[in-house]
Amino acid sequence: MRVPLLGVEFGGNDVRSGTLGKNWAKITMVVTWTVAVATLAAAGTALGARQATQPTLSTKLVGTWKRTLTQQDVTRGKPVQMPASVLVGARCTLSVRASGAIQLSCGRLIGKLGGTLLPLTGTTVRVELGDGRPNTWRWTVSGGRLTLTNVNDPSTDRITIFRGIWTRG
Repeated sequence: MRVPLLGVEFGGNDVRSGTLGKNWAKITMVVTWTVAVATLAAAGTALGARQATQPTLSTKLVGTWKRTLTQQDVTRGKPVQMPASVLVGARCTLSVRASGAIQLSCGRLIGKLGGTLLPLTGTTVRVELGDGRPNTWRWTVSGGRLTLTNVNDPSTDRITIFRGIWTRG
């Protein structure tokens, strides 16, 4: 009895007649392609699931935010790279785009710096600006005020500038 499987007939006297050997390359190729397609499909499903769970930047953060650095900000932040005398009174503007792209400007103090807000959860972000070290910031927006709270950031300069209340402007 001969049984067709994936376009190749098995059975009968394949071993004795030598036809199994002739079909072995075809069998190997079909099995290899089947495994490859199944693997790619599984990987695509896993990637799609991971992308679906990746948080997106909240539209509440999008816009232009402003704040003026105070002596209290400098005292609490303990900046290393920038002198306190220059920081106090600096007027900073943080522009946030829907894509997560940000631009920070504190006048002549630091010029304009570009970076990214990377959403970690619905209420936390990573500020990819400056030294590149991992960090986590919690945010809330209420009545035109953005409050940024340092959860974990090793950069005292970033803490000095970002931590606090920003007003929409």
